[in-house]
Amino acid sequence: MWLTFALSVFWTLPFPSWEAMINVVSAALVLSYAVAPVTVAALRRNAPALHRPFRVRWLAVLGPLSFIIAALIVYWSGWGTVSWLLGLQIAMFVVYLLCRRAVPTHRLSLAQQVKSSLWLIAFYVLIIVASYLGSFGGIGALSHPWDTALVALAALGIYAWGARTGIPSALMDLGGDDDE
Repeated sequence: MWLTFALSVFWTLPFPSWEAMINVVSAALVLSYAVAPVTVAALRRNAPALHRPFRVRWLAVLGPLSFIIAALIVYWSGWGTVSWLLGLQIAMFVVYLLCRRAVPTHRLSLAQQVKSSLWLIAFYVLIIVASYLGSFGGIGALSHPWDTALVALAALGIYAWGARTGIPSALMDLGGDDDE
């Protein structure tokens, strides 16, 4: 019980209110869903022969649209939430790079991993900058609806970038029997 209490205090201390914590958790959940359509598009491009239990129809429309909607939901969560959540994500990426000796690179070099994930870091930076400049808790330099349109358009570009920079199929572990 003491461990549960200590963990609950640890996880809630950074937040000034219950509402702030719920905003961060909700934005983090949407952010985790945002990666899926980019991943599916990259896999379709780089590993077309990969066995799939099912295929999403209309991915060329639904993929970008769902990524844009997820980007807008995260953006609309406001500067306080975005700066905390995405700032932490970028910091964790830097820690990942600093701990490169512990990063498994037997199939995929760290440079390839970074190259394949730069679109995500760019996405985080875009949302942070837009949120700071925007009308949802930011300084208001970008007024509504222009801020929303800019985020949607930039998210579309980042979606295309992410779909093009997936890991090449030759470097993927596609579940076959290797000489391991």
